Amino acid sequence: MTLFHPQMAQSFRDHVQTLFAPGTTSFVFVSADSLSQTFAAYTQAFVSGGCTKALALVDETDTGIVPYLSVRANLLINSRGPALNQLPEALRQDTLFLDQPASQLTPAESLYVQFFRGLMGKRSVILAKGLPAVMVPTETRAFLSFANQALAGTHSRFVILTADQSLIDAHPDHSFTRAPSLAAASDGTKKHA
Repeated sequence: MTLFHPQMAQSFRDHVQTLFAPGTTSFVFVSADSLSQTFAAYTQAFVSGGCTKALALVDETDTGIVPYLSVRANLLINSRGPALNQLPEALRQDTLFLDQPASQLTPAESLYVQFFRGLMGKRSVILAKGLPAVMVPTETRAFLSFANQALAGTHSRFVILTADQSLIDAHPDHSFTRAPSLAAASDGTKKHA
C-alpha cells in the first residue's frame, strides 16, 4: 500500500489551479461519446493525486442524493462553516423546496442540490458530467448565473464537461476546446481562442 506524499498532492492541486481559476465556472468540451470516460478519468486523477477530499461530483445519473432525506438534509451532508449561507437568498427562503423529500427532485433541482452541496462542503473542484439534457436554455442560464454568484470570492471552481458547443462559444475565456490532462505537470492545452 502506498501512502500519498503531501508534495505529490500539492503538485496536483497546483496544476489544477493553473488550469481552472478559483471562483469561476470552466467549460471543457468533450464529445458525447467520451463524456463518461473523461468524467471517470478526471475523477481517477483526483484519486491518483491524493486529493479526493477536494472533489465534489455532479452527475445526473449517479447523484449521491439520499432520497429519503429532505433537500435541506442533503445539502448539509459534508457541509462546513455556516450552514446554508452560501445558498442564494431565493433558495434559502424557499422552505417548501428545502423541506421536501429529495426523492421529488427534478433533474434540474438535483443539479442545484449537488452543486451547492459541493460548494457548502468547501470542495476545491466541483466536477459536472454535463448538464441535464431536459434543461432549456433559460434554465441553464439561470443555473449558471446562480452558480457564478455563489462561486464569487470562494476557492472553489466549477468544471463542466460538456458536448454542448454553444456553452463553449458563449464562455470563450473559461473554456477548453479539448480536455486538458490533470495528470501532467506541464500541459500545453490551449483554452478556446
